[in-house]
Amino acid sequence: MKAISGTQPWFWAIVRWGKRIENRSRKDGRMPTICRHRGPLLLHASKGMTQQQYNDSVLTMCERGLVRSPISEELVRDNLRRGGIVGVCNAIAHIDPSGRVWLDPEGTEEEPELAASLDWRWWFKGSYALVLADVRRTKLVPCRGALGLWTPPQDVVERALGGAR
Repeated sequence: MKAISGTQPWFWAIVRWGKRIENRSRKDGRMPTICRHRGPLLLHASKGMTQQQYNDSVLTMCERGLVRSPISEELVRDNLRRGGIVGVCNAIAHIDPSGRVWLDPEGTEEEPELAASLDWRWWFKGSYALVLADVRRTKLVPCRGALGLWTPPQDVVERALGGAR
């Protein structure tokens, strides 16, 4: 099973608030390898999170009406679960910079119905994004993350899948 790492509170928004895309970009503008993945995926919340990253993400969520206040108990910076697996999902498609949704990794099978049904425009940052489905929160399973699409140790996978709800 593969995993991706990201910062909080964005993964909190995925497992708790219905954010169903994970934005990714590359400096050269090409599609990130992560966006080619289809199938089961673990969500790893990185241990690191700068105050600026936290402030920017909470401000975005407040501006869009997704949270009323950054002082929600779960959203308080020190209460966010970090440094391990926090969720499990299925990667089912990707979104390209033009906003088209593609089922296959090579971008040959467009899915306009999925694009219409997703509430992804709230979250899309205009580069590429991985479309997530069947998202479930897990108990925090501490482990080190990695850049890109990576393979966690088998014991981490088993503990994460055993604690999915």
